[in-house]
Amino acid sequence: VRAATSAPANIAEGYARASNREFFQHLAVAHGSLHEVEYYVHFMGRTQLLDSATCDNLREQCQRASRTVYGLMKAVRSDTSDRTNQRRYLRELPAAYAAIDDE
Repeated sequence: VRAATSAPANIAEGYARASNREFFQHLAVAHGSLHEVEYYVHFMGRTQLLDSATCDNLREQCQRASRTVYGLMKAVRSDTSDRTNQRRYLRELPAAYAAIDDE
């Protein structure tokens, strides 16, 4: 559970930092936390603590989140290497949370 809450917390903390370099570092930690969650889902499936359908669903969600964070890492890295760019600001619309509740 800690790793699952660590990923979004690291993204938020990194976003609040002063530079894209620090943001990138926090995204990398979040990316690692998502892989940790994926391992625990695998472990719980192997030990039959979760049924296979639940494991498949959670694994897919972890992989989707990991791909999203990796894409953000690539965007931040390109901004970090180009000193002329301003920092990117992200804006998440409330509707994004409604889509999660529907799944």
